[in-house]
Formats: sequence, C-alpha cells, structure tokens
Amino acid sequence: MRESDRADDITARYGAEEFVLLLNDTPEEAAVVAERVRSETERRCSTKSDVHVKRQIAVSLGIAPLAPNVRTFDGLIEAACEEMYHAKEFGRYRVSGAGANPRL
Repeated sequence: MRESDRADDITARYGAEEFVLLLNDTPEEAAVVAERVRSETERRCSTKSDVHVKRQIAVSLGIAPLAPNVRTFDGLIEAACEEMYHAKEFGRYRVSGAGANPRL
C-alpha cells in the first residue's frame, strides 16, 4: 500500500486485515488512488505473480469522504467500512463509495 500512496497520504494498519489510507483529495481522486492500491495488490499478491503466495488475496476498498453527517474519525471509519462491505458483497476486488466506478 505504501508504494501506491503519495508523500502526503497517511497509511496505517487499523486491524488484523484492515488498513486505513487518509487522503486530502476529492472522492474522485481518492477513487483513483484506491483503484491503484487494489490493482497493484491484486497483481503482486496473485498466485500467478512471481512472489510466492499460497492463495489469492482479495482486496475490497471503501471510500468515505468527510461530509456534514460525518464529523468524527469513528464516523469516517464506519462509513468506509460500510462501503468496503458493499464491495465485498458484489464479489470483492472492487472499490466502492463516493467517486468510485465499481466494476460490477
């Protein structure tokens, strides 16, 4: 993920298999970064890649912008999680949320 983000982005591990990427962008620009993270992770962590992995790693990302109804960090994480679960619901390997162009 850190290779896909930019110098002013903040990347952090949030849970066992969850990461947060904070961006100072529009939702559309954030969707471009999220898609780059998703596609690069899929490429590098595929059973077909030159890196030895035992099974394919699925990447599902949720985008949530700061908005009048989202005023706290916890609210932002909750909104992003809802979008991530939406992406998983439609088959994984997707970006969901404001600005995203889902591959449904």
